[in-house]
Amino acid sequence: RTAKDREVGQDVVERTQRLFNGHTAMWLKFLNIGADWEHEARMRESCLQETCSVPPMYLLDKDHKERKEGALPATRPVVSGCAGMQLSLSNILSDIIESICDARENPLEVISTEDLLSRIHEHNREAETVDTDTETFLLGADVIGLFPALPAAASGRIVREAVIKIVRQSNLKVEGLDYRELAKYVRMNMSDFEIISRKLHRIIPIRKYKKGQMPSMTGKEATKKKDLELKEEEEKIEEKFIHPEREATKEEEILLFATALEIAVKFLFSNNLYQFGGRTYLQTDGGPIGLRATMCIARLIMGEWGEKIREILRDS
Repeated sequence: RTAKDREVGQDVVERTQRLFNGHTAMWLKFLNIGADWEHEARMRESCLQETCSVPPMYLLDKDHKERKEGALPATRPVVSGCAGMQLSLSNILSDIIESICDARENPLEVISTEDLLSRIHEHNREAETVDTDTETFLLGADVIGLFPALPAAASGRIVREAVIKIVRQSNLKVEGLDYRELAKYVRMNMSDFEIISRKLHRIIPIRKYKKGQMPSMTGKEATKKKDLELKEEEEKIEEKFIHPEREATKEEEILLFATALEIAVKFLFSNNLYQFGGRTYLQTDGGPIGLRATMCIARLIMGEWGEKIREILRDS
């Protein structure tokens, strides 16, 4: 399993920890997590880490597969999802993406045997009232190596497109976000071309100072606290970006929110560290096995696949 990944040193571990803190801090700010109870500081304390903790990878025996004589047993690699620097960002994204998955109308996914039987009984009742001579076929599908088959960039793009579609079509409401911080997050993580192609250039801020580098996700602009008592004039002096005067439309807010999820998913999948055999590795491709966010991201992506299958069957 480690042959495809890159071994890294402590310097990469420390930089990755700072990056995770930057992304997590930004999500805490524009989601206003803990604000209703004035617990923003407690949320930062529990979500931001300095330990550089890297989760271990272990192997699960596939005891349902036949073992050939003299060969090693088939195993499934799993990286612990309950520890490590990825944990906080993974949990934040998971709460959001799971809600979006639940908002999908009439999904093709089957979550249990009881769910499948219920759908079959419902179909039989409907078929009896239409045409009893109609033949019905039950189609099932599974994916081989689903998590490793999820590229970072493509997964982020599909998540963005799915979120936009589901939020538009459903009654799901996205409220209480700080779109000023959200726009800053997009600015710090995307090029001008990427922003324009996503139709966000009218609401994304520009840099206040042209000299030097763009504020990064490891810098103060990303990791600083959200000071609600900072006076407006003081905030303008401290601000590193110039924001547009106009407010974002509802449609632009949806695009902004979906793009932020795209950025976070791509980052999460591109910066998964794990330890095995006393060495630290950077996963070079695919979704992290064992991480909660990977499961709900895969669910959302496979939901989009199901919609495409439905369209093919409907048109054929």
